[in-house]
Amino acid sequence: MILSSAIRNARNSELRRYASPAFASATVYLAFAAIGKAVNAPAMKEPFTRQGFEPQASTPEQLAVFLGTEMAQNVRLVKRIEFKAE
Repeated sequence: MILSSAIRNARNSELRRYASPAFASATVYLAFAAIGKAVNAPAMKEPFTRQGFEPQASTPEQLAVFLGTEMAQNVRLVKRIEFKAE
């Protein structure tokens, strides 16, 4: 019981260290860079393009702006057609 508590406490302290905002931010940018590289690779991009998609890589900020714009357009549409959820 004491040993499992010590292990749990050690894991929690490790998680706190790696879950810091600076670490999280750096990790997000590294992930977006890796995803962008993969998305722009011809072997990945061509099949999506053939299906009518336009694959695009972006930064987290660009994605937030895009999603905000899309959400605003959809909110206006839902209000204009007076959509009601059942």
